[in-house]
Amino acid sequence: MLADARPGELDVVVACNGCTDATAQRAREAAAELGHDITVLSLPEPSKALAIRAAEEVATGFPRLYLDADVRCPTATARAMVAAVAAGAAVAVPRRVLDTSSAGPVARAYYDGWASLPWVQHQLAGRGAYTLGPEARATFGAFPDDIADDRFATTRVGRDRAVIVPEAVVVRPPGRLREVLKVRRRVYAANQVVDGPAHDATRAERFAGLARAVVDRPVSTSARCTTGGPDRSRAVGRGAPGTAQAPGRRTGGPEQVRRFYRLRTSA
Repeated sequence: MLADARPGELDVVVACNGCTDATAQRAREAAAELGHDITVLSLPEPSKALAIRAAEEVATGFPRLYLDADVRCPTATARAMVAAVAAGAAVAVPRRVLDTSSAGPVARAYYDGWASLPWVQHQLAGRGAYTLGPEARATFGAFPDDIADDRFATTRVGRDRAVIVPEAVVVRPPGRLREVLKVRRRVYAANQVVDGPAHDATRAERFAGLARAVVDRPVSTSARCTTGGPDRSRAVGRGAPGTAQAPGRRTGGPEQVRRFYRLRTSA
């Protein structure tokens, strides 16, 4: 984030919570190499909410950018979010790019599908970064414990007061199926305690968006499904050559849409 920043342009606070490695020292060294001074907090308790609260005691100005440690945020993206809030938006979030280059095939397939869902593309949370102005931050007190902080913070104001800037952050999601399930369970649990809807779109809007996505799916798109050996794999998909269909049934029909919807709506 500081790579292209001017001296003093960004007031950065790094809150290390429960770290047992050299994270704090590495943060100081990285900033120094770039010619910047930053504040590094070393907190003994592994609590994200506690880390945010501690950082907010130091960084009191606005606009205020909240960034997860595992997200790559270029200086241009930080500037775009700050500029959007300074221009009048209450909340600004970046475009999200998922780096699945090191992920396994199952995790990569999951995140490819998840990222293509219409409501995921337009949802404010789940990007690893968000920027609040004083209007949004004044709607609540201290960040609560055991909650999805991005979902909580970005839903304090109306959706019309929030913007998604075109500049992107790069998020590297879990690469193994076990890690994906662990993260998704944590996200679902944290969203349950947010005093608001778990999605920016209603259930009906999500179903309609999913139906459009399935109908508009390119005919050439197909997946390989192995059912016992290389000689028994077959293509499945809309209009894919070799698609196995039960008599009187069509692939891509309403029942398939409903089944896919039940699998994906909790994303």
